Amino acid sequence: TPDDPLAAVPAGQRKLLDPVTGVLREGHLGSVLHKRIAPCRKDGLPGTVMAVQIDHLDRYVDHYGPEGVEPIFRHLGCYLQGAVREDDLLARHQDDQIVIIMTAAPADALVAAHRITEGIKQLEIDHAGTRLKVTTSVGLAGYPDHGASSRALLGHAAAALDSARSKGRYLCVVYVPWMVASRRTERDATTF
Repeated sequence: TPDDPLAAVPAGQRKLLDPVTGVLREGHLGSVLHKRIAPCRKDGLPGTVMAVQIDHLDRYVDHYGPEGVEPIFRHLGCYLQGAVREDDLLARHQDDQIVIIMTAAPADALVAAHRITEGIKQLEIDHAGTRLKVTTSVGLAGYPDHGASSRALLGHAAAALDSARSKGRYLCVVYVPWMVASRRTERDATTF
């Protein structure tokens, strides 16, 4: 539940989970993603990494403070756990994202991403005496087309998320190679 994301989790497993969202802690994401890709590689199955981020999160942080956005993340984590398949994996990433790992081709995962973002848009989050509505943007990268390593897939999903966010909000974008080149160009331009 959003009030206590770890209420139904046995005590021994709580250390693996983020206490705010109830999803896997970021420190475990790399090894779990690597283990999820191994069967895809072995059996020739597709896999997709989705990076989900609340649109305009900085505005919520400015208004409510860093701890004040925790209820938003609690609701998001609770919703996402009910919105994905049982064998999909959710993990916190970089404090402001939740990553979803699916055994699905990017085209199929994109359909799920649109369904998920629409469901989040419909949520009403009780927070500080008000009912908030939030939207999310999603970046997707798939194995094997967009990368063969967990690092590459996370990086490419982040690049797709950056692209979605640069175009506005409430968007789902699948990675294409020019996105990384564009991120490098912007980063290089700011170092001079």
